[in-house]
Amino acid sequence: MEENEAVIFFVLVGALIMLSLALVVIFFVALHRKKYLVQQNDILRVRNESEQALLKAVIGTQEEERTRIGLNLHDSVGAELSMVKLNLSRYVQDKSLVFSVDHLKKEIENLENAIETIRGVVKDLYPKSLQIYGFITAFGGVVDRLDDSQTITARFNCTMPEAELGLDFPTKLDLYRICQEVLNNLIKYSACKNLMIDMLPEHNGVKIIFTHDGIEFLNADADNMILQNTGIGLKSIKNRTNLIKGKINYLRQNDNSVIEIFVPLKND
Repeated sequence: MEENEAVIFFVLVGALIMLSLALVVIFFVALHRKKYLVQQNDILRVRNESEQALLKAVIGTQEEERTRIGLNLHDSVGAELSMVKLNLSRYVQDKSLVFSVDHLKKEIENLENAIETIRGVVKDLYPKSLQIYGFITAFGGVVDRLDDSQTITARFNCTMPEAELGLDFPTKLDLYRICQEVLNNLIKYSACKNLMIDMLPEHNGVKIIFTHDGIEFLNADADNMILQNTGIGLKSIKNRTNLIKGKINYLRQNDNSVIEIFVPLKND
């Protein structure tokens, strides 16, 4: 009897031990599975976050590209077409003027320049004249075309050779766009008749000064229009100027309105 009770006791103890071991195994298996599921969820979460971050980056890049193309079209093509409009409007406003074949050829040439600029923007290229001749000659040509309109007397003075300009090509391109948009705004809004543009070497940089006899326009006016989101061109000028770490000031000097653009040289 005692032997049977001892056997039963050991069987029960063994069963309890086996059950305990089984429960421990089940616990560790469940714990491991839980950790595995947590890890899988973390992986999925990280993957989803990575995909979302990648998607946001792609969308952001696309938006930046659209913005850049839009600004290029606005700054370059807008300026070219504004000049064509200015030239042609003279013959509507002044009936005594005779529109000759030479005038027509000139406007066709200006339109061809605008078309070429559009092609350049679409192909993500820069203006050919800027690429071939450099900033001084290219921008001087823009000013000459404005002067040819005979509505604004425009002059560009620069004694610096291109080799001493000291700006890399991306900076020259941004500066070219900035100056184009400044001219575009002057044509549209300043009502000026005389415009003098001087390009001068400055300590550690270059300064371009637009001096005209048109409507007064100060820094506060530019800031106010940008704040109210009513000056796309002004915002483009500001963004591009910031991009090249430059400065722009709108001021009044000696009864003239002045726009000063300073571009620092890049430190090697």
